[in-house]
Amino acid sequence: MENKEYAYRIGDVFNPNMPPWEGAMYSYQDDMHVVLLSFQDIRLHEKQAIESGLYRFGLYIEDEIIFLLFKAEGPYGKRGIAWHDMPYSWHRVEREARTLPTPSAEIPAPLGVMMFVFLLDAPTGRIVAMNAKNASHDFTHQLHDAIYRQMRLPYDHEAFEQHVAAIRQRYPTPEELALHAQAKCLGGIYEAG
Repeated sequence: MENKEYAYRIGDVFNPNMPPWEGAMYSYQDDMHVVLLSFQDIRLHEKQAIESGLYRFGLYIEDEIIFLLFKAEGPYGKRGIAWHDMPYSWHRVEREARTLPTPSAEIPAPLGVMMFVFLLDAPTGRIVAMNAKNASHDFTHQLHDAIYRQMRLPYDHEAFEQHVAAIRQRYPTPEELALHAQAKCLGGIYEAG
């Protein structure tokens, strides 16, 4: 695995090659777990939730489909950012950015991976807030194992989209999908070893 250095700063455009978009996206690429939240008219409580709130991560896996779920509670019990569900496919990552995570067997207990979270201004793509918190050891194992399983399977774009749509029909809100997640953890909380 190649060690790359990244320098992200508040106010910078996250990715100049990314067209404006709104929503939430998870990706594992360039050896980083990244959650992007791209909102219009960002409110102060959303910014504060990313900067200093409590993160909750969820993982829902069904066959070749991986959903990463994310929620940021506001600091001191204030409003935050509700659950977002983000389907992920290793096959959809651009080839030059496509990497594989550390195999689960090589991650020492109680360590987990860092999850980098960016809040972007949707019209400009500029970084409004960012933070990084670790996921639990168990959550990391399940996520990495799912990515390896997914990588080994053939990919069909239409079948992937249909399967994602079927899951979203069964669980019409991210909150409902989070209730059925096979793994959950709090960001920044280490498990006892």
